[in-house]
Amino acid sequence: MDHDEIVRLYGPWHPRTVGDVMELFEGYAGRWWIAGGWAIEAFTGVSRPHGDIDPSIPRSDANRLRAHVLDRLDVWAANQGDLLPLINPNRPVPDTCSNLWLRANGAS
Repeated sequence: MDHDEIVRLYGPWHPRTVGDVMELFEGYAGRWWIAGGWAIEAFTGVSRPHGDIDPSIPRSDANRLRAHVLDRLDVWAANQGDLLPLINPNRPVPDTCSNLWLRANGAS
């Protein structure tokens, strides 16, 4: 899908900051870290623009994260080219899921 189609289906993308990620994980009992471009920048010291941020957790902690954000954020599973809302907290994260996407509501 191209960018316009993704925005039409899922809404606009609002980039987050390291501070946003720290706030998200405040009180979280599991392990987490920042991966991707922000991690490369921290390692190399070479600054660059960022379009997104990649907080990461062990796959085995997916349900722990879902419990941590329950009643605050909707959780979506990026799964084989689709975004699946995980509305029911008892619905397992698909084994083929590559990312979890979180947002407060459809307009955020």
